[in-house]
Amino acid sequence: MHGDIGEMKKWIISLAIILILCGIRFTDPWFLDMVRMKALDQHQRNQTQESLSNLVTVEINNETLNKKGQWPWDRNALSAEVIKLYQKGAGLVVLPILFADEDRFGKDAVLARTLKRTPTIIGQIPTNDEVNTAIVRGFAAVGKSWKGWVYQYPGALGPIPELAENANAVGMMVIAPEKDGVVRRMPLVIAVNDELYPSISLEVLRMAAGDISYQIKTGIAGVEKVRIPKFKTIETDVHGNIWLDFKWKTPTYALHEELPDLTGQIVIVSMTASGLDSPVPTPVGVIHSHDLIGASLATMMTGRNITRPYWTNVGELGASFGLALVIMVVVLLLPWYFGAALMPASIIGLFYGSSYLFTKHDLLVDWSYPVLTIFVAWAIAAFLRFMEEHKKRMEIKKQFEHYLAPAMVKKLQKNPDLLKLGGDTRELTLLFCDIRGFTPISEQFKTDPQGLTKLMNKRSISVIVPVYNSEQTLVALHKRLNSVCTKLAGEFEIIFVNDGSIDGSWQEIQNVAKIDSSVVAINLMKNYGQHNAVLCGIRQAIHEIVITMDDDLQNPPEEIPNLLEKLNEGYDVIYGMPEKKGHGYMRNFGSVFTKIPILTRLPSLYPVIS
Repeated sequence: MHGDIGEMKKWIISLAIILILCGIRFTDPWFLDMVRMKALDQHQRNQTQESLSNLVTVEINNETLNKKGQWPWDRNALSAEVIKLYQKGAGLVVLPILFADEDRFGKDAVLARTLKRTPTIIGQIPTNDEVNTAIVRGFAAVGKSWKGWVYQYPGALGPIPELAENANAVGMMVIAPEKDGVVRRMPLVIAVNDELYPSISLEVLRMAAGDISYQIKTGIAGVEKVRIPKFKTIETDVHGNIWLDFKWKTPTYALHEELPDLTGQIVIVSMTASGLDSPVPTPVGVIHSHDLIGASLATMMTGRNITRPYWTNVGELGASFGLALVIMVVVLLLPWYFGAALMPASIIGLFYGSSYLFTKHDLLVDWSYPVLTIFVAWAIAAFLRFMEEHKKRMEIKKQFEHYLAPAMVKKLQKNPDLLKLGGDTRELTLLFCDIRGFTPISEQFKTDPQGLTKLMNKRSISVIVPVYNSEQTLVALHKRLNSVCTKLAGEFEIIFVNDGSIDGSWQEIQNVAKIDSSVVAINLMKNYGQHNAVLCGIRQAIHEIVITMDDDLQNPPEEIPNLLEKLNEGYDVIYGMPEKKGHGYMRNFGSVFTKIPILTRLPSLYPVIS
């Protein structure tokens, strides 16, 4: 039960985090809108810049003022410059300048005549003062009321009456910065005292189309479209704004320089001189106001209607929840590398999917919040899974570190699924390199490891050495015996039987026994003879196989493996015969035999001191 609760906890926490993130997106606080706009700006910056052949800018820069005099020029001079533009073939000229005061040189009449004879557009601005001197242009409203949707201002400031009465077009110079101060949209229409006024960009298109009025369509969710009857319908957002396409740049020339042929082109006259320009922050950086007018004109003239439909909020919320849920399931259930691969793939897919919708379908679909949601979901799920697995590893270590080999504990920590009742059936190959003759023996027990284990237990040996006055050879004999027996058997013992020696043999036997636990020391009360000493050792032996040999190194311990190989062939007793006899026959043999048949025939005759 406790395990089930722990297993569910990571799912509950991960799902709760996802739901919280989706709840934040549903409420859509102001800071999320700023982040969303910043993310969508990347699509604008990634565009390749282009220019329209029928739209140019003629700027009044610092060098122009040096040659033609300080600003403001008298309106006679300004009128002359406008006429020069038309003489170069300009289709219409845009003067985004507010002529709210009379000319100090009294030349307003000259400019008024020029405005009346040419399709020149001048500007007016909305204000927060409750005074309205702006020029009204006719609008026909279709559908629901536009009030409450179109930006409303208490007042507006237009050109002086003499210029207003003669101008063929006057447009509002207005921008609508977002909450972060960046301009991404431009109003096509604003309201002052319940009257609608077109922007200067919309007035330019009306003049270019030769129309006299506008239409505005409002739906239940706000403004939907603005239309110039002789041009085409322009889709807007709910407030009558258009999203600007900043990839368009206008060719720019200085007014004081020789101008190219401007036949049929829309010419924007712009102030770029220091202190007179109006830089505007945009997604592609700070630009001049004429670039903003040019971008709005190019956006409408090319027919690109960048929109952010009402369904994008629902779609982004659904993408955030769905992808985060998939990421959570993958991270919590599958190996870690599936989540590690899916998370960056989802982020890249969201970004390029949003970019594709912007480039090919003119849709602004946010990629940033879904990316944030799936990243947080991935991080939380991965952390919870890591903590759960870490806890399991620590529990496994605590439970098994005292019972299993460290390597096996690490293996269980790495894969806790190995912990299951009944164990596993595995094919194993056991190789004991230090036991002579093991490989051919083990091959006979491929399917019977228990039988092999029983056989190896039988291979334990007892070496019996009767000792009489051999203190000079005992240390070397022990060393050689220990080396040979270690390689031959799983368990062994070396029994030294002191047969009443009168030299230091018993002391040497005791010294060896102190440093080697496999040595058994037996001290007979008197000299009973070699055969009796051997029989005494046999009675004390604890292993199945018994080897007897002399104490003077005449029987080389290194020959023991040869005796054992013969024993494996089925013999009961094996004798080793010396090539040269150093003393009597019976003293020179080494033998190997099994203990049980002999013990049944041995009486207990000898007093032993051990």
